[in-house]
Amino acid sequence: MCCPVAEITQAISMPDTNPCWRLVSGHERELVIGPDACCYRALYGYVVRIDTVPVLAVRAQREAGLVGP
Repeated sequence: MCCPVAEITQAISMPDTNPCWRLVSGHERELVIGPDACCYRALYGYVVRIDTVPVLAVRAQREAGLVGP
């Protein structure tokens, strides 16, 4: 099974330790999770005032139209 829930949960729980993230806009970042063939992307932010990282969306890279068939 590609990218099991445990792998996604682990990557999201420590996003800044994963080198595969990029700044999307403003305070939002995108985290790349898993190998190329079955990669997922998580969009998240950071709320300094309450020291919290809200996950805004998680979707398959194929769903985002970023890989071929």
